[in-house]
Amino acid sequence: MRKLTIAVVRFLAALSVLFLISCDKQEGQQNKLVSEVSENTTQPKQKVEKTGTYSISSPAFSYTLPQELTEVSGLSYEGDGKFYMVQDEEGIVFTWDEKEKAVVKSQTFGEPEDYEGIEVVNDQIFVVKHTGTLFQMKKGEADQLESKKLGNFLKGDNDIEGLGYLKGEEVLLLACKEPFLENGKYNKDLRSVYAFDLKSMSLRPQAWFYLNVYQLEKELRALPQTEEMKRVMNTYHPEKRKCLAPSGIAVHPKTGHIYLLAHRSQLLLVLSQSGKVLNAYHLDRKLFPQPEGICFKENGDLYISNEGVEGPASLLGFSYQP
Repeated sequence: MRKLTIAVVRFLAALSVLFLISCDKQEGQQNKLVSEVSENTTQPKQKVEKTGTYSISSPAFSYTLPQELTEVSGLSYEGDGKFYMVQDEEGIVFTWDEKEKAVVKSQTFGEPEDYEGIEVVNDQIFVVKHTGTLFQMKKGEADQLESKKLGNFLKGDNDIEGLGYLKGEEVLLLACKEPFLENGKYNKDLRSVYAFDLKSMSLRPQAWFYLNVYQLEKELRALPQTEEMKRVMNTYHPEKRKCLAPSGIAVHPKTGHIYLLAHRSQLLLVLSQSGKVLNAYHLDRKLFPQPEGICFKENGDLYISNEGVEGPASLLGFSYQP
């Protein structure tokens, strides 16, 4: 009986050992499987959208504009070294030639008004008043251009200060300087950009995008904090009512990104077409006393015009660095 009992104990002990070995083997296989799955299912890295860069403190080109363009407020590249400009006191399209470094043509299109932006679309020229009213005219050689007035629901209280062309969508972008206005009340935290549809020739009822001044601060802080970005943050104060007052807008011909001037905040924003911040530049007042015009050449070179402040107006050019 005793021998039988000892045999049974040994048998049970052997079974226990085999069970433990089996469990260890299965656990090892499971751990290996988990490891293999983890290696094959790593999260993809977030794609960083490239914007190209500009040495914004070192212009490659610098020109002094003539007396008649002291109040220059809008800028568009016509081609072949020629720029269209408007100023905010006269209904005149000025053609300034980079080779000649002079105004080579002045064409009247309307009464003296507060004109704030100009854009070229194929053979058409568009000019916007601060009220949002657009003037459309065909390119020509005559001293006077016949213009067509395109009204919309925007008002002087919106204070339009920029006009750009988004080619793929066939819309003109109108940047509002003042906070978003709805039902007669301002939302001090929002800035708006509207779209004028060139197919229906009407302003779309909803803004193309809004910028919230506090959300913008978060997005700026989320960008790599380079020395340039530190300068941006030093002059960006969302608590101020006049923070981020857009003064110009243009679309990059290579990337399709939207460039938004905001001279009161000494800021140039680079945005996606939906209004997401991709990059930003600090605009030193010594170089940019009052930047209000912005455009690009086909190769991506950036041009910014400054109204004359205690001196003549200027046009600055910056080479594109892909």
